[in-house]
Amino acid sequence: MKKFPDGLSQFQAMYMISLVFGIEIIASALYTSIRKGELTELYSVDLVVSLCAFTSVLLLIVRFFWATGNIRSAWNKLQNTSTPKPEWVVMVHLPVLLVQGVLILFVCMAYAEYMKEGIERAGLWFVGLYIFATFWNFCWLVALQRSSGKPRNYERVWLVNNAVLVTFGIGLIMMQQVDFLTLQVMMVLFVGISIVSSGADLRLT
Repeated sequence: MKKFPDGLSQFQAMYMISLVFGIEIIASALYTSIRKGELTELYSVDLVVSLCAFTSVLLLIVRFFWATGNIRSAWNKLQNTSTPKPEWVVMVHLPVLLVQGVLILFVCMAYAEYMKEGIERAGLWFVGLYIFATFWNFCWLVALQRSSGKPRNYERVWLVNNAVLVTFGIGLIMMQQVDFLTLQVMMVLFVGISIVSSGADLRLT
């Protein structure tokens, strides 16, 4: 069996560092808002929504932390097959993973913008980016599994969870756009389902 390339291990480290930067962004945004007294009441709706959104993004980062392990798993699966070549598959998926890392940072920046500008100016943008990042991860997992063979049970759960979250999120945005839901209600529902989805993922990781 071929050894997993050292260069790819270094890339994994770089990807994980980008996730740490994301945590710094959202933690700084939450701290700044609390320190400035923008979330003054302990049990205010704004504080609860902000903390739930923070938890949601943090769990997304933790979920995507395991993405590099998917490439390693695909590499190991392909060692005993003639096609496709493990090296080719990995090199194709690395740029996709790089984009995913950028999308995570975008989600973190959108959260920071939401904390600074408020839900009316940045709430929809935050939810939209979160959905797109999840959709990107879903498509990548599908492509990765198609190239590396039959997915394992927990990998199926990841795919289903991502699909459900994306579908649910798009539905919420559509209902908000026709004024069936307020932005605040949409945000509460979305971060709630995203936390549940991440919890289900991490339980099997």
